[in-house]
Amino acid sequence: MPTPTYSIVCKKKEQIASGIYEIVFSKPEGFSFKPGQFVMFEVPLIENPADIQKRAYSIASSPDEPDLLFVIKLIKGGRASRWVDEVLKDGTEVKMQGPMGVCTMEPDASRNYLFIATGSGVAPCRSHITDMIHQKNPAVPITLLFGVVRSEDLFWAEYFDQIASWNPSFRFIPTLLFPDPKWKGKTGKIQDMVPALVSDTEKTDVLICGSSEIVNEVENICVDKLGIPKKNVHAEGF
Repeated sequence: MPTPTYSIVCKKKEQIASGIYEIVFSKPEGFSFKPGQFVMFEVPLIENPADIQKRAYSIASSPDEPDLLFVIKLIKGGRASRWVDEVLKDGTEVKMQGPMGVCTMEPDASRNYLFIATGSGVAPCRSHITDMIHQKNPAVPITLLFGVVRSEDLFWAEYFDQIASWNPSFRFIPTLLFPDPKWKGKTGKIQDMVPALVSDTEKTDVLICGSSEIVNEVENICVDKLGIPKKNVHAEGF
């Protein structure tokens, strides 16, 4: 069966960090998905709108939230980046195909969940975490390690801090590679922080999303160095 195509409307576009846009779309009737899945947007070339190419973006909202949430990182000269920055606005209608992808997990309160993300790779992590905590089982032990380069690259910290303030089962660890003098949190490479976050390799599920190079390195650490079964390590690099 072919993957269905929907028409969605942009409800909000906001720059929330350096080169990062948060975009909210209407959720079409009948559209359902699982946390960790993605969709394909039909992206026209600005100079020739009839020239359409598809681009994949992970869904950041949970299935029970009323709208579809995405974060898009701008890449200089990129087709989709130019379209988002220069054309997309409130009221713009977009063609979307999906959902797609199998980077999904079913929460189990007897297991530990470690989410590791860099930059816009936090999108599917947000979907999973929101779904697990608000809709399914708030007692599931969850850790989110979120690495960015500088403080101006960090976003959604307030959202995750708010969850951590009322849910003792959720731990949020933002980290900067190059901190400014005011930063009081963790610093350094996320690769170096992973081993300390895994206490039981047999009962830990890991989702790693972000830069392909870092994702591959962290996946190797989890499987080869720490001994987490490969079937319990889910990786998505881009």
